[in-house]
Amino acid sequence: MELALFDADHGDPAAALAALTPATPRRAGVFVDDAHAWALHRLGRDGEALAFARSAVSLGTPRALFRYHLGVIEASLGQRDVAIADLRLALVLDWRFSPLHAPRAVALLASLNGESPAGGGQ
Repeated sequence: MELALFDADHGDPAAALAALTPATPRRAGVFVDDAHAWALHRLGRDGEALAFARSAVSLGTPRALFRYHLGVIEASLGQRDVAIADLRLALVLDWRFSPLHAPRAVALLASLNGESPAGGGQ
């Protein structure tokens, strides 16, 4: 799963998805759902990704990365209000959740709020 997330962010999202697909029936769970959602998003398949991302947060697991992924997918689908709520929650849960994604969460949240990223520090 960790390798799939890495590939989705830095390498080949199609390889990430291919690696996850056989694991899904055997090892279903919130971590697999989140990785699956992120790989689909990185492939531009946000409509499919949304169900996996929502499943990843459905049990209430307090993971900032899950909320960030959901917020990005929602924003990509034009669901501004829920994207803002999920991005805010990601930063409330852990404003340093990822050296790569936390600054992106701040910037996307500022953009969705019509602000400049530099002016809305968290």
